[in-house]
Amino acid sequence: MCAGSDLEALRTVFNEKEKELSLAVAKVEELTRQLEDVRKSSKEISNNGQSMAAMELEKLRRELMVCTKGYLFHCLRFFFLLCLLMNLFLNFNAALN
Repeated sequence: MCAGSDLEALRTVFNEKEKELSLAVAKVEELTRQLEDVRKSSKEISNNGQSMAAMELEKLRRELMVCTKGYLFHCLRFFFLLCLLMNLFLNFNAALN
């Protein structure tokens, strides 16, 4: 019966998406670290340049938030749908047996 191969295919996709989610989290952590570096370096700038650095920092912060929310929402939504699909498949497979 091909239910076993279907389940294995779902597990493979699930594992791939889990890896993608881990990579997304790592990317968010890296961007957060970069943002902290910019914040630290902005403290070392003179008063005249400080307003420019603050504006750039705010721009980077907004970009990070938009990218992070969008990408993580997409990954989590897919992960959730994949879990639902696996659950439905397992229930269907159990009903057949």
